Amino acid sequence: MLLLLAACGAPPGPPPVTDLSTLACATSPDLISALPLPLDKDKPVKIDLGATPACLAYADGSRASYVALNLPVAPGLYLVTVSSKLVGNVLFAPRVSLLGSTGAVIRQVPQDDFNFHGDLLSVGLRVTPDIRFILVTSEPASVGQGNSHVVTVINSSTSTTYVGKRPVVTTYTGGTERTDDFVYTHNGTVIVRAEPMPTGN
Repeated sequence: MLLLLAACGAPPGPPPVTDLSTLACATSPDLISALPLPLDKDKPVKIDLGATPACLAYADGSRASYVALNLPVAPGLYLVTVSSKLVGNVLFAPRVSLLGSTGAVIRQVPQDDFNFHGDLLSVGLRVTPDIRFILVTSEPASVGQGNSHVVTVINSSTSTTYVGKRPVVTTYTGGTERTDDFVYTHNGTVIVRAEPMPTGN
């Protein structure tokens, strides 16, 4: 089902997908085709889940779209950030499972652990070497729900005046707020980034 939602001033986005009942969904994720995730903060993996995403069918009858990523091999802890990007009125409803080499679930991260940072709904995770895959799925309980998010935009400008020959620089800072209305969906944009743990000075 495509749910139509409009908001004044919102940038264009894809039609929200809130129903996967017409798709042939698997009962387990395809880890063989998992996308490689480099251990480099400047090389995030961006996934656009479209109108017919890969999906999972659960025993309770619910369905979820998903993407699987093959995590980098590292000798110790590193950081992974998973983000769902607001595109128009569409926001992928994220949850995360961290899997071992056999696909067994080691840890689950619910949607409630995600927080907004601008137009990104994100969570940061410390990943240990025994975790080999990250599975990002939509949260069926949230899909179809409408919500809103207040975004604060900070603007600054400078001007230079002269007192005699001495320049005086003045900085002006101001902010505006906007409210973005959105619906949680099975489709949307997911961004995953891995980076080494920061080291102390």
